[in-house]
Amino acid sequence: MDWQPIIGYEGAYEVNAIGEVRRIGKGRGVKAGGRILKLTDHKQGYKAITLYLRNQGRTFLVHRLVGLTFLGPIPKGHEVNHKDGNKQNNRVENLEYVTRPYNMTHAVIIGTLNNSGANNPSAKLTTEQVKEIRGRYRFGGGPGYKALADEYGVTWEAIRNIIKRRAWVWL
Repeated sequence: MDWQPIIGYEGAYEVNAIGEVRRIGKGRGVKAGGRILKLTDHKQGYKAITLYLRNQGRTFLVHRLVGLTFLGPIPKGHEVNHKDGNKQNNRVENLEYVTRPYNMTHAVIIGTLNNSGANNPSAKLTTEQVKEIRGRYRFGGGPGYKALADEYGVTWEAIRNIIKRRAWVWL
């Protein structure tokens, strides 16, 4: 296994091309050849590790450590992408540097990101409310755009787009 020093932690920690991290410096439980450390789960689904230098701990995402070590510095305006969409797969061959827009498009294409409808962080309506709006609106009868907009706390344009299926088109 090809172990490389972690930049800024040379002589204390190393990482390999499959995303394992080991401590090689002095410390409790460190043996000849180092000790592979247990990775933790980050709240966003990535693997993380806390590295210590002079009693100061800093947490890193493992895919970024692998990228920095084996792919080189991250170009300005780029981030690390998991080619297969699996945030747990930190093998160097699964990682690449891409722009944020490309990373978001890639996530949508492979199905790891769905920001449509109620999944969109800025959505003001639920799927059920959209169905209700369409069911209640009647051309020439029932509440109009403005009344529905006031009731649901959105603009009349949003109601119009829902009724005319310009928004929430998959429902």
